Amino acid sequence: MDHHRNPSHEPYPDTNTRSIYLGSTRLAHEHLVAQSQVVLRLGRILMKSGASAYRIKASMARLAKAVGLKEHHAQVTFTEISTSSYTDGNFRTEVAEQRTMGINAHKLDQLGKFISELPEKITPAEANAELDRIDSAKPLYTRWMLALASAVACAGFAFLNRGGLVECSVVFLAAGAGQYLRSTLLKRGVSHMATWMACGFLAASLYIAIVNVLVAASWISPNHMIGFISSVLFLVPGFPMVTGMLDISRMDFLAGISRLTYVGLLLISASFAVWVLGSLFHLPLDAPAPLNLHPTLYLVLQVLSSGVAAAGFAMLFAASPVACLWGGVIAAVANPARIYMVEAGMPAHMAATIAVFG
Repeated sequence: MDHHRNPSHEPYPDTNTRSIYLGSTRLAHEHLVAQSQVVLRLGRILMKSGASAYRIKASMARLAKAVGLKEHHAQVTFTEISTSSYTDGNFRTEVAEQRTMGINAHKLDQLGKFISELPEKITPAEANAELDRIDSAKPLYTRWMLALASAVACAGFAFLNRGGLVECSVVFLAAGAGQYLRSTLLKRGVSHMATWMACGFLAASLYIAIVNVLVAASWISPNHMIGFISSVLFLVPGFPMVTGMLDISRMDFLAGISRLTYVGLLLISASFAVWVLGSLFHLPLDAPAPLNLHPTLYLVLQVLSSGVAAAGFAMLFAASPVACLWGGVIAAVANPARIYMVEAGMPAHMAATIAVFG
């Protein structure tokens, strides 16, 4: 049994793998090592890209069959994978821990395409070469692009939350700065909880500071504070939240409960910053009055805001440009419909359900 703790994306070093089981040759054992390692490597790349436990296990099983393993069993949690590979009377068990967590929807799509197009037989070297290509690809978006996406998305939500020009403009600046800080801290390996809290403090305090400066200069009235909630919406971990619920629905409780606990800690970290600033500055939390706009113009702006908000958040999850575009188009139709149903008197949860499945 080999236990590995290797946070890098490189194949595991050939450590303690020279033992030869009864009835096996050294060459057969080394081939089993290569087969097992490439399958486990696939699982680790999927895990660090935010895949669900079921997707990780199903993908590893397909690659295991393609590289020639007779049987492959895996246990997947939120941060660990345990696998046992069997072939020709021999077996190999490996344990890997993945502490570099994140969301990369584009990489998940690439890995999904690789798995779906697997030939009936593939060598471990060929599989490793393809995993090298996928895992070493440069990020789709730079930190500045992600900051801009966050700024536009949160500004769109500020309008959907009945914010006006002032709220949307200040949210644009605050959310953009917060996302840039998040990208910087995550790149340096700072704890996710500390990162979410720091970014929440930065974005919300920047919003409060800018509004107070504008009020002190008598450029705006003092009733524009409600938008500070929208300035931290980029911190909502929607992707892992949905993935955690999928894990639970597929009875993968170890992965699902751990993932949802992680989501809860991130929400608490960001909410703590909002709560502290809201308490210190006695910020209003009442819903603002509807904007005084022509119904047609209001609908057009809702469509645009919904589209750019969805596309912007899709970019934060590293979705491909095409996926971001389609996400924006779908949201531009579904969200205004949801708002219309709520304003017509339908319960909010029912309107959201109809919009999702419509």
